[in-house]
Amino acid sequence: MVTMSEKDRKMTISHGLSPACTVCLPNGVDLDRFSAPRGLAEPRRLLFIGSFAHLPNLIAVEFFLREVWPQLRTNGATLHIIGGARSQYYLDRYQGSIKIDFVQPGIEVEDFVADVRPAYERAAIVVAPLLVSAGTNIKIMEAMAMGKAIVSTSAGINGLDLDPGREVIVAHTGAGMSQRILELFGNPAKRHSLERNARERVESGFDWDVNRVQAEAPIRRIDRP
Repeated sequence: MVTMSEKDRKMTISHGLSPACTVCLPNGVDLDRFSAPRGLAEPRRLLFIGSFAHLPNLIAVEFFLREVWPQLRTNGATLHIIGGARSQYYLDRYQGSIKIDFVQPGIEVEDFVADVRPAYERAAIVVAPLLVSAGTNIKIMEAMAMGKAIVSTSAGINGLDLDPGREVIVAHTGAGMSQRILELFGNPAKRHSLERNARERVESGFDWDVNRVQAEAPIRRIDRP
C-alpha cells in the first residue's frame, strides 16, 4: 500500500498491515511552477483557496467569517476567497446547514481560477482555517512554494511534518487566529522569516521530482511477487 504521509502509513500498520507492504510517497509540489514571487504582496491581503464542493472548506469559511474575520475587517484587511468551479451551487446546496455572508466590505469571492499563482502573489498571508481534514493539504505546499506566510489550524496542516512558529503559524481558536494574523500585519520581519522558511521547507522535503525518485525503489519492492 502507498500512503501520502508517514502518519497515514503508521495508521495502516496499526490496523494490521505489514510494514513491509507499505511505503510513504509524500505529496509534493512543482517548485518551478510555484516559485517565490518577485512582486510585492499587498500588506493586509489574505487568501483562502478551497473548493466549495468539499464540505470541510465551507465549514472552514463559515468558521473564519464568524470567529476570525470581524476583528480583521476592522483593521483594514481584505479576504480573497477562491471557491472553485460552481461555488454558488454548493453554497446553495448547503445553505440549510452552512450560513455564510459574503456581502460585507473587504471580501472578494471568485469561482474557478485557471492559474492561482497571481492570487498567491498578491496575498500577504494564506489562511487555512480548517476544522476537519484528512490526508494532506496540497494548497499548503503550494503556498509554501510561493514563499507565503501561512496561518492555519492544526487540521489545515494535517499530514505535513511542519515546524509551527518557524514554517507556519498554527492557531487553535478563532481569537488566536485573528491575533496571530494581526501580529504578522504589524511585523513584516516575522512574516518575511516565515516566507523564507516555508520555501526552504518545500525545497528540502516536498519537491515532487525528488519525492518521486526516492519512492521508486520501495514501490518496486512492494510490487515484487
